[in-house]
Amino acid sequence: MKEKLTRRELLKTGGLFTGGMLASALPGAATAGLSPQKIAWDKSFDVIVVGSGLAGLSAGITAAEAGSETIILEKMMAHGGSSVISGGTFAACNTEAQKKAGIKDSEELYFNDLMKAGERLNVPELVETLVKNSADAHRFLVQRGALYEKELRTVAQHSVKRCYQPVYSMGLNVIKPLLRHYLGLNKAHLQLRTKIDEVIRDHSGRAVGLKVREGYLFDAQSPSDDRTNQTGTARYYKARKGIVFASGGFSRDLEFREYEFPQYRKIPSTVQLGATAGALKAMVRCGARAMHTALVRFAISIGYEDIEKGILLDQRTGKRFIGEGASRMGLSYKIVDLSNAGSSWPALIYDVEGLKTIYDRDKLEIILNNGEMQKFDSLDQLAEYFKMPAAEVNASIKKYNEMFHAGIDTEFGKDFKKTKASPIEKAPFYACPVYPKFNYTQGGILINPKAQALDMGNEVIPGLYVAGEAATGVHGAVRVTGCSTVDCTVYGRIAGREAHMMKEI
Repeated sequence: MKEKLTRRELLKTGGLFTGGMLASALPGAATAGLSPQKIAWDKSFDVIVVGSGLAGLSAGITAAEAGSETIILEKMMAHGGSSVISGGTFAACNTEAQKKAGIKDSEELYFNDLMKAGERLNVPELVETLVKNSADAHRFLVQRGALYEKELRTVAQHSVKRCYQPVYSMGLNVIKPLLRHYLGLNKAHLQLRTKIDEVIRDHSGRAVGLKVREGYLFDAQSPSDDRTNQTGTARYYKARKGIVFASGGFSRDLEFREYEFPQYRKIPSTVQLGATAGALKAMVRCGARAMHTALVRFAISIGYEDIEKGILLDQRTGKRFIGEGASRMGLSYKIVDLSNAGSSWPALIYDVEGLKTIYDRDKLEIILNNGEMQKFDSLDQLAEYFKMPAAEVNASIKKYNEMFHAGIDTEFGKDFKKTKASPIEKAPFYACPVYPKFNYTQGGILINPKAQALDMGNEVIPGLYVAGEAATGVHGAVRVTGCSTVDCTVYGRIAGREAHMMKEI
């Protein structure tokens, strides 16, 4: 078999997303030749959850606590998905911590923050559901052992302090207690190395089961694992009540990305290796509607709110190329353009006083300790390290300092006061390369506020629920920091509850 399909071949097979949709998504496609009445089911459960990250655990715990025999299926050799390696920031409004600190927040304020960041591409009803349930979702996690710092954090794009941080900024300190809690519940199961191939619907259109492969072994070296990897043994699992997909995003799927956003070929990813589009394609083949699949979110090694405090120089020219206070995506797009034009990743520079103003000290410590952020005694030494023309570097920084002291950025309109920027004057100097990395995909299966998957006619697919990064509609153009965890928990709980409440078959 060829390792890579052509664009025309992908269109013929329905494997290409265009305009945020699959080119071919016929309802019932997954059941062709798989009549549920003729299937000899290998295993049967009340609720089947696909994915063992935060959304999957939230769904699994909710369904199991309600009394459903529940299984969480994970295709990788370890549980947790991207949630376990994330920073785990959780944004909730109207919490007890806010009230004690005298912080005035509201559902309306939180809602407006998300709609603004999402550039009004969000589905308002989904955002409203997330906001209203955010505080209760945080309590749900804490009551089941999740560990958070007591002090709330200020995070970019949130109007007020409403963000909790896991202990040691590790998603592991949320996922590990949740898994322990889940496995202690009655009739709660977890099964690793189980890949989903198809969603099976009966003649009424209800999702009633899955075709899976047990003993699947993910190939981390393949750019097209979902298409070429045939490991594992085929089995059929029946869902007596409902199926929840909490299968995450597709940031690591190089083949899928090639056709969704080819301009981002050089962009690495921060998420777990198994974040591919296989589960998404399986849902689309059974008739679910995919949307916003070309929308992605970038992260970098230092907080976006801290970039604006320094100066960014193009390594090829030694000159500024953008106002450092630009938006997350605007800055990322410009950096991608530089890279695609042949330049190395730009250098972000602070002086010793500017470095003290960095807000996200956790990220700073990481890049100082791993050598990504380097220390220099002079600007000439810095220029030599980054292979930038020293004369241009010195001239660019001199001009920047002059504009800073005059209070006006005549080059790119940076607001020095608003960004709390510092001049680049006092040695030693610190610098690191800045490049965007995929850390979230906003696109997925469109859902309603009950986490039910919708088809191409915006009708509910009975028995099929989607939560977390596998779903779409909440975040719009850009996901705000601290809101993926809320999304996973709120809609994971809703999906688990609704799946449990389905009439048993």
